[in-house]
Amino acid sequence: KHVGQKIFEHVKEEAKKMLEPLPRLLFTVPEVAAILGVNENMVHDLRKAGLLKAMKLGRYKIRKSTLEAFLVQYDGQDIGEILSETAV
Repeated sequence: KHVGQKIFEHVKEEAKKMLEPLPRLLFTVPEVAAILGVNENMVHDLRKAGLLKAMKLGRYKIRKSTLEAFLVQYDGQDIGEILSETAV
């Protein structure tokens, strides 16, 4: 191959890498609600009760790792019961 052809192929590969989507690190409240199969108010209730940490970047965002940890921590538990206990 010509040097020019090798350079072209290298640049083409680098451009493909740059166009690949970045991994999702943050989810919005509506996205988390859809993932959990609940409404957005429930996500806000979980946030306000301190069960699901969120950060405010314009709107509330939940880190992917935080959501995964939440699912592991509360697996098999009745979240409604936990929420009612935290409200007391």
